[in-house]
Amino acid sequence: MRGAGRDSRRAAAGAAGRLPRGGRRALACLAACLAAALLTGCQAVASVRDAVRETLIEKQADIYAGQFEEVTEEELAAAREKAAAGDYAYGQLPAEDQKLYLELLSALEGYRSEVKLRSMDPEQVDRAYQAIMMDHPELFYVEGYVITEHMVGGQTEFYTFSGQYSYTPEERDEKQALVDEAVADILRGAPADGGAYEKEKYVYDYLVRHTVYDESAPDNQNILSVFLNGASVCQGYAYATQYLLKELGIPCTTVTGTALNPEGKNVAHAWNLVMLDGEYYYVDTTWGDPVAGQEAVDSGLVDEDYVNYDYLNLTSEQMGADHTPNAAVPLPECTAETYNYYRYEGLWYEAYDLELVAKRLEAARAAGQEYLTMKFPDQQTYETYIENLFDRQEIFQADTSIRQISYIADPSSRMLLISLE
Repeated sequence: MRGAGRDSRRAAAGAAGRLPRGGRRALACLAACLAAALLTGCQAVASVRDAVRETLIEKQADIYAGQFEEVTEEELAAAREKAAAGDYAYGQLPAEDQKLYLELLSALEGYRSEVKLRSMDPEQVDRAYQAIMMDHPELFYVEGYVITEHMVGGQTEFYTFSGQYSYTPEERDEKQALVDEAVADILRGAPADGGAYEKEKYVYDYLVRHTVYDESAPDNQNILSVFLNGASVCQGYAYATQYLLKELGIPCTTVTGTALNPEGKNVAHAWNLVMLDGEYYYVDTTWGDPVAGQEAVDSGLVDEDYVNYDYLNLTSEQMGADHTPNAAVPLPECTAETYNYYRYEGLWYEAYDLELVAKRLEAARAAGQEYLTMKFPDQQTYETYIENLFDRQEIFQADTSIRQISYIADPSSRMLLISLE
């Protein structure tokens, strides 16, 4: 995953060769001041000379700044109405940053260049831009920005902002039409009568099963890679998750930072923050493609359609075990566990309970499942189940129809997969 970059430039206005209308009156006044200065000595002459210079620079700065357009109040109002619909990062910014966020959003949506900013702080501009990219996966055609410092007489007068775009407006519209078609097809399969969790799980399952992780995939930093090509990296997975969930009315934002990969290395990564029934959870769709569960796929116990749910609806503490965010805005402390996949689906085991195992084995067989998933909160509970079910062979007491047992035990994720065939 790589973030959108920025560039900075510096422009300086030279001395004006000819004064515009209005300048002659200023010169007449200044000439009078100079005449008076001749009578009051060298100190007064120097003071008037400085005043002349400041006046000319101010006049020149006004003329120069007039060449650049600002975002209008009407454009700000339109952007504010859109952002107020539930954009998480926007809501976390202070009021001044929110106004800048709206300026930049309006500029990016309109393919604007050299927009004169009200802000004089490049770091504030970057913070607002990063917040926009957390909130708006539909800006697939934006790949960065340039901020230019404009100076007059050696003094910074203002900054201008220009978006950097990977597609022309016409190409953007063509791509968006294809995205609209693909998204409509995907969402036709979403559970119409399901709650937020059921819809979220549908999106998670769909993206895992229909997207290949491929670092060479085109457009892999945006939604086009997923919706049009079916191949992406973490940024594409996260933006596609956000796009679909927002279409289903589920608040979601994209979080970037680092994560420990299967080799134990910290790498740049992207995932999501999702709100379900008023509570926040973390979701990593990219890692829904078997990471902890790859051994099960390799063993043949499950097929390539296997989905790893270890990263569906985690708390901050759980996610923090191997994910470190680096967000432009504060993130909430996620503590809810109601919609953690394993808890919600009845696959969670707090303590050793052979009777509970027997009930869930029976239910899984009745449902036609090929295997039973078991997830444990800690290493001790995990090891207790391994010892009792397999070393002591109590699994045969839980299900007397079993003659032989195949299972995969994954200590890294504290998960068991028991074959029911």
